[in-house]
Amino acid sequence: MKTREAVFVAKLVLSIGLIWYVASKFELQQALTQVRNLTPGWLLLIIALYYVQLSIAALRFREFLGVFGIDFSFRRAMDTTLIGYFFSQTFISFVGGDAMRILRAGRYVASLQIPAKAVVLDRASGFASQVVLILIVLPFALPRMPDPAMRLSLLLLVGTAIGGAAAVVLVAGLPGAFRQFKIFGAVADIAGRVLRRISTSRGFAAFFGYSLAINLCNIFLFFTFGTALGINLEFLDCLVLLPPVFFISMLPISVSGWGVREGAAIIALGVAGVAASDALAISVSYGLGLILISLPGGALWLFGRRKSARTPEAADA
Repeated sequence: MKTREAVFVAKLVLSIGLIWYVASKFELQQALTQVRNLTPGWLLLIIALYYVQLSIAALRFREFLGVFGIDFSFRRAMDTTLIGYFFSQTFISFVGGDAMRILRAGRYVASLQIPAKAVVLDRASGFASQVVLILIVLPFALPRMPDPAMRLSLLLLVGTAIGGAAAVVLVAGLPGAFRQFKIFGAVADIAGRVLRRISTSRGFAAFFGYSLAINLCNIFLFFTFGTALGINLEFLDCLVLLPPVFFISMLPISVSGWGVREGAAIIALGVAGVAASDALAISVSYGLGLILISLPGGALWLFGRRKSARTPEAADA
């Protein structure tokens, strides 16, 4: 078995194990019953919110391609982002989604290295904005956590995230001898571009602004699902307690965050007095919603493949 396949199998086993654990400990059947009670009106509003989030993600990707001098239209960025969403939310995690974004964007540029670097910048922006958001809500979240172990876990998470950000700064300053190695050179180049990008007011706003907007959309979607399901949930609670949930679920340790997100949501929303089955219903609804809105990306990918397959035949004719 290849290393990539082994990693995927490990993630799949972990996701299934976490989902099984959550289902065995909490009332999954009740949560699924609540999900089925969503009305068409709420579903339309929720789908609209998902596509607002997806549009912001497309603008972010377009912005980072522009860093490398690529003038990418919004339509192409939306097409690429939607296909990436599809592969991120199905069976191969966000790493597979990023690979598909690189390949799709690579159809319009001379080298795959440029979209690959843009995707890394895109991920760095998402990571950094998550850290910033957690730091903002940290003074409000810690006093609400009665369990010392929970507080310690959150502080360790923040410390690790800050350490990762510090590593980016250090890598940008690597001496020339290290940059002779391809991987170090590529990482140093991207890290340097990040630092140069955020050194201007426009670059700073673009680097953090798009990702913060996406994070706020995620939080608002959780709140909207809770309201639609008739769960007593305050938006301020979501704003304070959910950023660590999304940070953990974006780590590439499970398939599309399934299992990890549900367990973290139950713990976080439990602090606000939300029942475990209700928190589970919200998180499962959110995950299913991501799959639903990403389905057009699968259609775009299939259509693109068929079109590409027909092109040589047309040329021969």
